[in-house]
Order: sequence, then C-alpha cells, then structure tokens
Amino acid sequence: MEGVPNPEPAAGGSEAETKSKGLLATVNNEFHDMISGGNLSVQEVKEQIMIDIVLSMSVFVITQLGSSFFEPYWRPVAYDWGWAILGALTGVVGVCAASKESSFGVAAFTILLIMLACLNIAHTLTMRSEHAMACSMNQLDFKHCNSFDSPTLAVCLPKNDCTRNEIGKTKCGAPGKEHCAHMDSMDAVFIFNMLVSFLTFSEPAYWGMIFHTRLENRDLADRFEQHSPEMRPLLNSPEDIKIDTDPLSEEAAAPSAL
Repeated sequence: MEGVPNPEPAAGGSEAETKSKGLLATVNNEFHDMISGGNLSVQEVKEQIMIDIVLSMSVFVITQLGSSFFEPYWRPVAYDWGWAILGALTGVVGVCAASKESSFGVAAFTILLIMLACLNIAHTLTMRSEHAMACSMNQLDFKHCNSFDSPTLAVCLPKNDCTRNEIGKTKCGAPGKEHCAHMDSMDAVFIFNMLVSFLTFSEPAYWGMIFHTRLENRDLADRFEQHSPEMRPLLNSPEDIKIDTDPLSEEAAAPSAL
C-alpha cells in the first residue's frame, strides 16, 4: 500500500549473509590449499611425500601378499607377488628421487606410479572377467578334461566336482570347484583390491606433482637470484632499464630541437 514504508531487513539476515560469505571463502581457501599443497615449504612437502610413499606402498604390498595367501583362487599367486615387487620397486624409486630432490626423478616416479595404477586396475578387471568366464563353463569343456586324458577325473568331471588338488595331478586345464565356490566373496576381493590400488597410488601421485612443482619453482627462483644476463632485464625496475637508441637519430633530432 502507498504511504506504508517498506520493512527494513532484519539485522540477523545481514549477519547470516556475512557468515555464509566467510564460510564460502574458507571453503575456497581450503580447496585452493588442497590443490596447490598449501603454504608448505619444499622440505615439508619432501617429508610428506616420503611418508606417503612408504605408507602407501606398504599397504599395497601387504594387500597383494595377503590376497595370495588368503584368496589363492582369485588370480595366480605369481601375479600377486609380481605386483608386490613392482610396487616395492616403484616406492624405492620415489624415495630415492625425493631424498635427492631430483625434479626429473620425481616426475619419473609420478609417471611410473600412474602407469602402474592403470595397469594394475586393468589387470584386476581382466582377471575378474576371466574368473567369471571360467566359472560359467563346465569342467568337461576345458582342454584335456576327459576320461581319456585324465582318467582319474572320470567320476568328478561330469558333476563339476573335481577339486584343485585332483586336477593338479592331471593334464586337465579346468579350475577346481573351490575356484567358483564363493563368487560373491571373490567379487569383494576384486573390489577391495581395486580400491586399495586407487588410494595407494593416487595419494603419492598427488604429492609427487606438488613436490615437482615446488622443486621447479625453487630452481627458477635460484636462476633469477644468480642474475644471469638473459634474465637480468626481468629483475630490474622499469626506471633502471635503459633503452638503446641509434646515435645518428639523436644527432638528427638535435638541430630540429633548436
């Protein structure tokens, strides 16, 4: 209605708006620190990445070895040991590169880590596919799994009841019944291993990129401090920079000024 003044906004609204803006700024700062590594020095990032490498690679190696002992059917045991050795070697490369503060070494370690993570997860998915395919077939469908090549399995083969030990004594290439007895638990093993691989590789890779950036920035700052000839103009203030002029043009300009 005309003549009726509009109600003023409550003071609490402005306070809530101020708090929300402050919270948003805090979140933005935290997100920026998470991406850039915060205000950590080179030495602090070095200590952080070395701790991450040791812890992450230890968890990865223990997971691979534990899988080979407690779940020997989900993939060949030799593969578990192979991945454990590769993870340990990659960790050694990372620790050596970080301790030497080598920019190239840290970059190489980060690339190796990402490649190892991709290969490990891809191999795990491949093993899962082969596991499901093998368990969908009858034991009689595999090579040398018949009464002629494997006479000791003549009774259990038609029932898909041959165990791993029984098959191991023959030329039959079928998996044992234990291999497919617990498909649900096998799925859990696959998911757990992929999750461990992702976490244990992504954490050191993140700090590897941060550490590499810190080292590059420090090297660049050292080059500026050395006042090399090609970088000296970048260090001088605009007032100190002298522009070279042609002497002939200066002499020509003098009479005109008179």
